[in-house]
Amino acid sequence: MRLGLKPPPFQGYDTENFVTWLYTVEIYFYTNKLSGDEYFPNGLMLLEGNVRAFVYDLILKNRGNALM
Repeated sequence: MRLGLKPPPFQGYDTENFVTWLYTVEIYFYTNKLSGDEYFPNGLMLLEGNVRAFVYDLILKNRGNALM
């Protein structure tokens, strides 16, 4: 991590702006030199609460293929 910054989590509350969160996380990944292939799995680790459960359910419905 550069500058001691941590990427922000996303919980899916109505008061959160997903587009702003996504942009912030993308900048974080870019400045920390993650490859494009690493964006999705690392982004999953930032999801919390009901959003994490929702994405997990989507992955299960897609037969475990999270990268489609």
